[in-house]
Amino acid sequence: MAYRIAGIDVHKKMLAVVICDVEVDGEFEFERRRCGSNPEQLRLLVEWLIDQQVEEIVMESTAQYWKPVWGALERYWKPICQKREGAGPMSGNRHKRRILNQTANAAAKSKGTVFEIVYRRLTPRLGHNQTIGAIAHRLCRLIWIILHEGVRYEERGPSVSAISKRRRTNRMIRELRGLGYRVEPLVTTV
Repeated sequence: MAYRIAGIDVHKKMLAVVICDVEVDGEFEFERRRCGSNPEQLRLLVEWLIDQQVEEIVMESTAQYWKPVWGALERYWKPICQKREGAGPMSGNRHKRRILNQTANAAAKSKGTVFEIVYRRLTPRLGHNQTIGAIAHRLCRLIWIILHEGVRYEERGPSVSAISKRRRTNRMIRELRGLGYRVEPLVTTV
């Protein structure tokens, strides 16, 4: 049986929507649509989601632009989904949040990744729990980009390339020289 999920990227005046059937064998097929954010277009969007038999929706938004979209989904889409035969309680978000947080914890502990850097940078200011929430949000956005644009993930952490290692070494030498130390880089031949 098909299980259709929608992702909505919420902007101030425009919504980018992608629907995917996640139980399809082989290649995923995406249906994309852009629509406005006024109440009439939100109602038409919800009607389209109902016609497509979408069972789950995830949103990514900046600022407060998600609120009208949430209101439209609560008003029109949620009651229809709850009436469907075999529909269970709407507690999927709690499970997704738990999985995202576990993934964020693992990503923060992975050496040489961008998530380790983000964790070390944000933890003193936010604390562990809020930092994991921030990393989980970044992971959610990353998943959206991978699914929406069909790109492959490339790690951008510091241990990726020789160029980044060289830049880091030069930066650290400059900092030490600025503190009054005499430092020369170690030249190695490979």
